[in-house]
Amino acid sequence: MRKITLYIIAAFIITALCGCAGKKVNNATTRMYHAFTARYNTYYNGNVAYKQAQKAQRTGHKDNYLEQIPLLIFSDESTQKMGSSNYETAIEKSQKAIKNHSIKRRPKKPSGKKLSKKKKLFYSQKEFNPFLWRAWFLMANSQLQKGEFTEAASTYIYISKLYENNPKIVAQARIGLAKCYAEMEWLYEAEDLLQRVQRDTVPERLQKDFAIAKANLLLKQQRGAEAIPHIKSSLKRKGQTPLDKAREHYLLGQLYTEAGNNAEAYKSFAKVIAQSPPYEFEFNARIRQTETATDENHKKTMRKLKRMTKSDKNADYLAQIYYA
Repeated sequence: MRKITLYIIAAFIITALCGCAGKKVNNATTRMYHAFTARYNTYYNGNVAYKQAQKAQRTGHKDNYLEQIPLLIFSDESTQKMGSSNYETAIEKSQKAIKNHSIKRRPKKPSGKKLSKKKKLFYSQKEFNPFLWRAWFLMANSQLQKGEFTEAASTYIYISKLYENNPKIVAQARIGLAKCYAEMEWLYEAEDLLQRVQRDTVPERLQKDFAIAKANLLLKQQRGAEAIPHIKSSLKRKGQTPLDKAREHYLLGQLYTEAGNNAEAYKSFAKVIAQSPPYEFEFNARIRQTETATDENHKKTMRKLKRMTKSDKNADYLAQIYYA
């Protein structure tokens, strides 16, 4: 809170002293001003709308538990429509931030001095607002979640060109683009992109996002066993909710079952239950446990099933329980 207050004070001082918020001037003061106003005005509202849209998709998405559930819920066409208006708001706000706060004019170079490598990179930038890359990704990610894969792909490609001198931003854009290509069934192109990211070394902050993109591609390629370690390594990524974790543990259980590893499958379905997901999710995880129960935990599973027959909330599921 104190940090935000200091930023606000600084912004007022900057505006009052120089009145130089115009994009025709590019110096440390104007860059700070435009970074601040982009962040705490248009971008902030867009980011709030984006999070609300994500929440709508998480809570509204319905899985078919009899089939392999998707790793990324926006793979489901019906889920893409959820939170659509909020994603539109996020796109509009990011576009407004870019339009109002982009700084393309190059600053004056110091005369008579030999520039360091770092300074040369700075002066070769195409965008000088240090915050604005976040607005670009807000737009691209909103398009991706909304199922507008062609539009999202175009935005990710533009980002990688606009920030071509920033390896971390380029890597992030390529990971997003690989997700688009995978959803568009351009599997060779998606694989090539991820190989390029890996070859250039995946930045630490992007390793979990890379893992989820890689796992999603492998699943599209019908290589479920190879996807398992990537899903496991991505489970603790930032922003994961208990429901997200429950879904991914359930998918892991399905993949382990498919690979013939019933012991690990049983453990994965137990981890689904541990996340306290919606009851339908928990119920299906318990049923799948019966299919993967080993001799060691068979009796324990049977006792749980018998208890389930006595619960009123399972009245509609009795046929499934008795079948199990």
